[in-house]
Amino acid sequence: MKKIICQIFSIMIIIILLMISIAINKVEASMASINCTSATVGGKFTVSFGLPAGAKGIEGNIVVTFSDGSQQSERIVYISGMDSPNAATFTATAAGTATIEVTNIVITASSSEEMERGGSASKQITIAGASSGSKTGTPASTNTNTEPEPTFKTVNETMYAVQSCNVRESYSTSSNKVGGLGAGQEVTRTGIGSNGWSKISYNGKTAYVKTTLLTAEKPVIEEEGEDVPEETEQNEALIQLQNEIGVLPEVGNNIAITLYIAVSLLATILGGYLGYKFKKNN
Repeated sequence: MKKIICQIFSIMIIIILLMISIAINKVEASMASINCTSATVGGKFTVSFGLPAGAKGIEGNIVVTFSDGSQQSERIVYISGMDSPNAATFTATAAGTATIEVTNIVITASSSEEMERGGSASKQITIAGASSGSKTGTPASTNTNTEPEPTFKTVNETMYAVQSCNVRESYSTSSNKVGGLGAGQEVTRTGIGSNGWSKISYNGKTAYVKTTLLTAEKPVIEEEGEDVPEETEQNEALIQLQNEIGVLPEVGNNIAITLYIAVSLLATILGGYLGYKFKKNN
């Protein structure tokens, strides 16, 4: 009898593992599309999102892999109506093809409800070689119509991030990203620019953030000790599971349901078998 029970238990374990493997490997395609401008070696190109109907905001991690194996990454955080660009700029490093992969896509509807979380999308583009005419020794264009340098008013004030945003090395969205601010994060502003950028103190160094992404009003913080709804705790646990192993919250629910059904089925089979043996022996 013990041998039969062990065989049944082994079969059920194999079935559970197979169902978990299928659930984890499920890939969710994003509702968003990827738009990209043409690219030439040494030149810059942009990657942006095409939002689905009813969407107000979107964010996602972008990784571009070029033919020579080099990679560049950026993150887009875009909300319609705010001064957050729906595009990231990259520099083409090698002729051939480049693969654009976007992961952890979050799409928010106009009602502030999430339409999607954890989606992914990819696209392959062609990088053209540099034009032979650019190596003729002809002097580069001497266009002197450059924009004047912006001026910054010196201040020393505490500000807060309106939303998650990038912190730049200079006052341009094409400059290097040196970090980021979370929604409501406190930061010291040291200058207000005439070009729509603010100068801040970030990790002991001077950095820049779009002025519209900062506010002087301190965000409302939930008081400690306040009861947190059980649903909120469950959502946070699912999001943490997604961040750690890349599993979508929906997939996490499916795994839990699968395990529950499998264990219940195993218990029913074993209970029925033991009951049968007991009646037979009596």
